[in-house]
Parts: sequence; C-alpha cells; structure tokens
Amino acid sequence: MNYNYDDKYYLEASLRHDGSYLFGGMNKRWVTLPGVSAGWRINNENWFNAPWINNLKLRAGIGKTATSGVSAFQWRNTMGITKNAVIIGGSSQTMMYASVLGNPNLSWAQCLNYNVGVDATMWNGLLGVEFDVFYKYEYDKLATVTGAYAPSRGGYYFSSANVNKSDYKGFDLTLTHYNHINKFNYGAKLIWSYAHGRWLKYVGDSDNAPEYQRLTGKQIGSKYGFIANGLFQSEEEIANSATVKGYENPAGIH
Repeated sequence: MNYNYDDKYYLEASLRHDGSYLFGGMNKRWVTLPGVSAGWRINNENWFNAPWINNLKLRAGIGKTATSGVSAFQWRNTMGITKNAVIIGGSSQTMMYASVLGNPNLSWAQCLNYNVGVDATMWNGLLGVEFDVFYKYEYDKLATVTGAYAPSRGGYYFSSANVNKSDYKGFDLTLTHYNHINKFNYGAKLIWSYAHGRWLKYVGDSDNAPEYQRLTGKQIGSKYGFIANGLFQSEEEIANSATVKGYENPAGIH
C-alpha cells in the first residue's frame, strides 16, 4: 500500500504471510512479515527556498524478513533399518531403530531491519548524495547444534535449532556526479559502506570454555587462537615464557 500527499509526504506499508513445507505444524510453518516506511520531500514545502537544491528527501523504515535455510523435514523423527543386526532363533534378523530425532519447534530465522536515510540532488545533478544508517537484528537464527550436546547423549538429538542471535549496524554513502560537455554526457559514482556485525549468542560456545575461545559478544568472522612471535632462543626464555591455563605440564616445557 502506497500513499502520497501533495508530492511531499509518502507512506508505504507491506505485509507478507509466508509458509514453508520445511517446517512442521501450523504454528511453526507460517511467518508474518510486516514493513512500513515514510518519506518527506522537504524541497516541495512552500517555505523551502534553496533553488540550487533540486531534491531533498528524508526517509525512514522498519521491516521484518525471514529465511528458511534448512533441509526438508528436519522436524520429523525418522527410523533406520539395519539388516543382520541380531540373531534370534538361530537366524539373523533385521533391526529397526530410532535414527534421527526431529525438532518440532524448528521455524523461520527472523530479522528486524531499521533504516534512516537522506537523498539530495544539487546543482542539477552536479552533486548527488544518498546516505543511510541501518541496524539489523537477527534472532532465532538457524544453526547446527550437534556440537552443543555432550557425548553422553549417545548422538540422539536433533541437528538444527533456532538458537543464534546477532546484529549488524553501519552506514552506506553514495556520491554521484553527472554533467555534460556539449553533447558528451558523463557521470561518476563513489560508494562507501561500513558494517559491523557481532554475535549476541553463539551456540558453539561451550559453558566451560575460556573467554578467548568464545564468540558470543565478538565480531562476526573473528578468529581466535595464538599468535606466534617466534621460536625460543634460550633456556631462560623457556623458563620465563607465558603459560596457558590448563596446558601446563610437570616437566615445565611449554
């Protein structure tokens, strides 16, 4: 739905209701995705008096999106069959067993997007500016969770769940220049973008892992580990070297 009043005030609203066979149950299969944005064309106001500005518009929007990046039917329990598994009555028999535990709560990964921006065209196109500031919050992100369970579970757990959370924030800046020399038209465009993403929750973090091995709270794409500064050159350097908690040994070799 679009609304435009006097070419000054703009309003746009959208609503999606999507379903996928990848998820089970009516309460998990469907997701509602609303969105709304508004704009204000300032240069069309009666009080605006800057003839060198051809267009000046402020805009803002918020919307919800969702993704469904999982294999089909992970919400269902499955059975497996193994031939010649047991001997009963002197002959081999086929065994049926529980193979994969389904996750009935598996659903869409969802995201809230916030955006504020300004568009400006000046001197009949000699300078154009588009500037956006955005924030994106992702929750119920789909992730493999097999590594989050102890071996004592015997491998009997579902493989995917809506567990991770993350957010992104940044800005986009586009500068344009259009002009002509007689009948020769030319233009130039400069695009500058910045985004910073961090894990608000990362299911791969073990409860007893040291802080430097955790990704929760850190930038997405971060690598953790040791930085090599070189080789030991003497027994004194070995004796005075730093140690890692939990990795010391009685011989004193690090």
